[in-house]
This record gives sequence, structure tokens and C-alpha cells, in this order.
Amino acid sequence: MLDENPQPLVLLGNDQEWSSRSLESLLAPAGFRTIRAYTGGQLLHLAATRGADAILVDRSLPDMCGTEAVSRLRGLPGFDPATPIVLLTTGTPSRAQQLEAYRAGAWDLLAEPWDVEALLLKLSLYLQAKRGIPLLR
Repeated sequence: MLDENPQPLVLLGNDQEWSSRSLESLLAPAGFRTIRAYTGGQLLHLAATRGADAILVDRSLPDMCGTEAVSRLRGLPGFDPATPIVLLTTGTPSRAQQLEAYRAGAWDLLAEPWDVEALLLKLSLYLQAKRGIPLLR
């Protein structure tokens, strides 16, 4: 579900306050609005009721793992399959973790510390793809 507001809405699924604030401080100056969820249950509820243009979800939520949250998001009735979901993790993810993320339906798996420029470029690219806007060169 695309929001009517021209600023894309990014749903953040992360139980760590500092991490959510850090992401918000990176996304807001780049023109993204954010909404927070602190558990997988809240994430699913907000995705179903508020929608989002993109979703960033931590790999470990207090009530479910991030890959389960991604799978459950993808299975929500009415959830737009074109919505980019990016899993976030600490440390370098193993190949098995990467494959698990992609199998669950994540578009990407990014490790902290985030490359801010790459994260913003990827989000913009993913949203262009979702909206079917041709890339400007």
C-alpha cells in the first residue's frame, strides 16, 4: 500500500531504541518518514493497518526472528508483494543467513555499521522499482 504523502514511509522493526533513532536520523534528512515497531507483532499490525513503502527489520526481534517476520509480512492478506523489505543484522552475516533472508522474501540483508550512502541509494532504488519509475541517469 503506497502512502499518499510524497515522502516515502519506512516501517522500522527494531526493539533497540538507539538503533531506531539512528535509522530515523539517517532517513529523515533524505526525505523519508518513519514509523516504529518494537516487536514482530507490532510490525505485522502496522504493516497491515498503516502500510509502508519500505520496511527495515532487525534480524532479532523479542518475539520472533526477523526472517519469520519477513515471511509473515509476505503472507499478510493485501500486503503489496512489491514492498521492499530489508533485514538488518549485527556482524557479518554468514552465507546461510543471507540465503535464509532471501528465501523469507527480504530484498537485502545489511550488517551494522551501515554504509549510510549505500543504504539510502538502495532504498531509493527499491522504491523506484516498486513504483515503476524509470531510473534517471
